[in-house]
Amino acid sequence: MKRLLAVVLSLGLCLCLFSAVVPAKAAAEEELIYQMFDGQVTVTGHVCGLRQEYVIPDTIEGYPVTAIGYEAFYNCSCITELTIPGSVTVIEKSAFAFSEKLTKLTISEGVIRIEKDAFFGCDKLEQLTIPDSVAFLGDSAFSCCEKLEEVFIPKTVTQMGSGVFTGCTNMTGIW
Repeated sequence: MKRLLAVVLSLGLCLCLFSAVVPAKAAAEEELIYQMFDGQVTVTGHVCGLRQEYVIPDTIEGYPVTAIGYEAFYNCSCITELTIPGSVTVIEKSAFAFSEKLTKLTISEGVIRIEKDAFFGCDKLEQLTIPDSVAFLGDSAFSCCEKLEEVFIPKTVTQMGSGVFTGCTNMTGIW
């Protein structure tokens, strides 16, 4: 009986520890899949809807959207114009890689980090504004964005990975 009680208590303790590590909530709202943890929201995926112009909300269920997660919009074939709100501070690795129809991207003031391959292979991307809040551009962040012609990199960018604009074959200027 003591052994059974010890096993049940151990199992209960493991479950308590496990629940403290797992994100508090994972759900979908409209076309977004997201996780809430510690009062912040990370967009972790999407379901293509009918909208081609998409504005990521700055809050979901009253909590700030602070990150676009790893491969959240990877290979997205539905969005042509995208606005990322100022509540987002990081766009994680490959978040929008190979989003084949994306032509216009607005990144609001507030984003600090654009990680490796974040927009890799968005070959129809024509318009891009990098806000003054950005301090970090990861390796190949905008590589193979073939239609991209001009980019202004603000002075606030203090770290820039290799090949950020490699394969941007129509690029005429980087300022």
